[in-house]
Amino acid sequence: MALKKKDSPDIVSFDTKELDKRLQKVFTEVRKRDGSEYKPYNLWVMIASIDRHLKEASSSISIAKDREFVNSLKVLEGKAGFLR
Repeated sequence: MALKKKDSPDIVSFDTKELDKRLQKVFTEVRKRDGSEYKPYNLWVMIASIDRHLKEASSSISIAKDREFVNSLKVLEGKAGFLR
């Protein structure tokens, strides 16, 4: 069962370990509304969007730059490679 957006906690409230864990799951499962896969480029755009959201919320976390997110990035790279 998916949570509705209004019921979902803001990612800013997660510590880095929890956020990394959740992002791994998101990158594994994410699909378009019609069920098709995103293009690999779009997966990287998601990282930029998440980082922008964190920055706008005055968070010091960066998914793209922080070592704590190496596992999330590996999952994303694996999925992008699979989609190529």
